[in-house]
Amino acid sequence: MNEILKRRMADMTLLEVMEASNLVEISKSLTLSVDELCKVLKKPRRRIYALIDHRILPEELVVGGYESRKQNNKILFHTHKVIEWLKQ
Repeated sequence: MNEILKRRMADMTLLEVMEASNLVEISKSLTLSVDELCKVLKKPRRRIYALIDHRILPEELVVGGYESRKQNNKILFHTHKVIEWLKQ
């Protein structure tokens, strides 16, 4: 990332500009709520909760893991890890 920050905009390729803008967007929101994840996956909220209950989603996507869900906290997901999971 330091390489991108030290380059001039005029010297960057389109791919590098897109990568930099993606990093900016990820840094704006480090976590996703359940509603935002529903929009990304295009699934209803009920289906997302079913994926969590049956542990189909990887545990590293959930902030605090599945154990934090038992504390009745709002469920959040790591944005960067969700993007990497979707790429697979």
